[in-house]
Amino acid sequence: MEETFRLKSGELTKKQINLILGHLPGEITFIDADDKIRFYTQHEKPIFKRTPDLIGLDVRVCHKPKSNEAIDVMVEKFRKKEASRGEAWINHDGRMIYITYIAVYDENGEYMGIMEYDMDIGRIQKLRGVRKETILS
Repeated sequence: MEETFRLKSGELTKKQINLILGHLPGEITFIDADDKIRFYTQHEKPIFKRTPDLIGLDVRVCHKPKSNEAIDVMVEKFRKKEASRGEAWINHDGRMIYITYIAVYDENGEYMGIMEYDMDIGRIQKLRGVRKETILS
């Protein structure tokens, strides 16, 4: 029987965790407290191309140099708890991408890093009115 991991609100197997993360409607990247990329999810049609060789690299490596100042400001504000969330939206390869940056703190309030969540919102932007019936695809 596969080992289960006790989580705050239940327990899951390693397989279940990987499946859940792989089925999210967006992509997650986790950057640790030392600004190193530690984890990412990837889909068949990724928003941003990420490869295993990024693991352990400084987050600034996968951004254009002109972004480094903004990254530094965000990280400093998260570390000092002057902010805990950031958001941006860009047009990337013809897709409208909403990016959320969330500061991650442990139970003692210690800064542990940043979770980045990227989501293609093109379809969402086109929604109008209300639809209570579920659309299956």
